[in-house]
Amino acid sequence: MKAQTSQTLYLYWNQIRGDRLAPRRFEIEPSEIAPILPDTFILERLPDRSYSYRIAGTRICEAFGCEFRGQDFAASWPAPDRKTINALLNGPLQDGAVGIIEFESETDDGQSLDWELLMLPLVHLGEGIDRVLGSFSTLTNPPCLASRPLARRRIRSFRHIWPDGRPYAFLGGGGGGQSPFLSRPGYSRVVTSDRRCFRVYEGGLGKT
Repeated sequence: MKAQTSQTLYLYWNQIRGDRLAPRRFEIEPSEIAPILPDTFILERLPDRSYSYRIAGTRICEAFGCEFRGQDFAASWPAPDRKTINALLNGPLQDGAVGIIEFESETDDGQSLDWELLMLPLVHLGEGIDRVLGSFSTLTNPPCLASRPLARRRIRSFRHIWPDGRPYAFLGGGGGGQSPFLSRPGYSRVVTSDRRCFRVYEGGLGKT
């Protein structure tokens, strides 16, 4: 994460999360992130697996020249980018990943601006991810946009990170998945093949 807003929001979210898949929506206290609140938003997952804005900060709405509340999150992106957005929301974020997108935006008169978009999973009523806490942060000094709202945007790069280093299900949570990592490795041997080197741990499948 490059932007200070992203870092601040992530650290707050991760502190509340602890060792769980994600924190619950009601655990997010707006007063704790007051300085960055105008740059944050919350999305709601709908039955068709799309996401709409429940809340959007004032600086976000001012920059893009519209009120986002109730709008489809992916709809404001170009068609090729919607697949990326939906893949992140309905893929890694459902397993506790954090989504990070860098994108560029442009006004009708050619003024451009680089952004970092952060997406953090939340749990509302059930046990699965049905809310997303996020933020928009500028990566370049923004021009005055009061009379020139941003009209276009395009994703430049995207990635997801695992706060615990691997998907939550592999840690024994979230559906009871079994970790593919050995907690107590036993006997191992080194195997070389075609200049490649592997360390092989003996498991239980080959033993009676």
